[in-house]
Amino acid sequence: MSTETHTTALPEDVAAALANHDQRKTEYLVQRETLTALGKRLEKHRAAASAARHESETAGSEWRAAFRAADGDPRPEILKVKRAELDKRELAESYEELASELEPSYQLAQLDAVDARKRYAYTRDQAAALYEDHRFAAASAAMFESDEGRAWLQLAGRQQARHLRAVLGEGMIASSDCEQAARGRFERSLATLVDSAGTGLEPADVDPHEQALQVLPAVAYELTGQEASSPTMLARKRANLLALLEEKGVQHSA
Repeated sequence: MSTETHTTALPEDVAAALANHDQRKTEYLVQRETLTALGKRLEKHRAAASAARHESETAGSEWRAAFRAADGDPRPEILKVKRAELDKRELAESYEELASELEPSYQLAQLDAVDARKRYAYTRDQAAALYEDHRFAAASAAMFESDEGRAWLQLAGRQQARHLRAVLGEGMIASSDCEQAARGRFERSLATLVDSAGTGLEPADVDPHEQALQVLPAVAYELTGQEASSPTMLARKRANLLALLEEKGVQHSA
């Protein structure tokens, strides 16, 4: 009997959890794409502003040096470089203005991404736990239905009885605690057996649900750590940004 549970019908609660995870994951990815697009635009404007500012400063140094060398003679080639300084400075200011106008929307997209990721992470954890429990139960049931599995269960029962007899024979534990002590010994021996059997075990076939449940890494534009962990700070920041956008007449939808 196959233990590949992704090829069989899933219990309703597991299927519902996986579907909810898929929905929240999609919502998070969409929001992350929006944030990334805004982040790249902001980076482009800032890079262009920095380049134009540098060119303006370079032109300024050049024409001033040439002006001094010409003993104050405003030659056409000097005036041309002087105009280039002013043009590049104006261009830098225009790019900086674009970046400044985009910044509130970018920061709001960061907050939206925080909310979307939290919803995604919660449903992922729920779905992963339910699906793992389901797979474990299904694999165990399939194993115990085999001849080897049934033999293992019989031997496991004998092992438990042997531990109980050993505890009773030692006479060092109250009779009411003997069964619990024997079970503890059996569980430790079982844990040792599982650890030994798992050493060097080849990876199982890729399960599509488990693959889909892998945690998505955050992108560079997302808020992480302490910045994303305080609901009060996030709510205050959102309110301030919305007020700023409203003042500028910009509509925002999460």
